[in-house]
Amino acid sequence: MTIGTASIPVLILVSTQHFSFWLGKFAPVCIAAALFVAASYAQIERPHDRWNVYRRYQRTFEAERLRYQGSAPPYDDPETRETGFASRIAELTIALHEDWARVLPSADEVAGIAHRRA
Repeated sequence: MTIGTASIPVLILVSTQHFSFWLGKFAPVCIAAALFVAASYAQIERPHDRWNVYRRYQRTFEAERLRYQGSAPPYDDPETRETGFASRIAELTIALHEDWARVLPSADEVAGIAHRRA
C-alpha cells in the first residue's frame, strides 16, 4: 500500500513528459481505487486478528493433547482422564467460537465503514 501510494505522485510527475493520459490520469486512478479496496478489506476483515485467534487456540489444543498423551496433570488419573480431556476440549471449542465472534465485524460496523467511505 505504501509503494502504491508513493507511486501516484511519481506517475503524475512523469506524465508531464510522457503519456499524459495513461500516466497522469488512468494509472493513478486505478492505483488509488485498488488501494481503497485493499484498505477497506483490511479494515473490515482484520485477517491478522483472526490468524492470531486461531494460532493461539491451535497451540492450546496441542498443549492439551500433549498433557493428555503424557498423562500429565490434570490427566494423570485414569478414572477421569477421558472425561476431563473431552470436557477441556469442549470448553476450548466454545471459547474459540466466542473469541472468533469478537473478531468478526458486526453488521453495524460494516455499514458504518461503508457509509463513511461513500
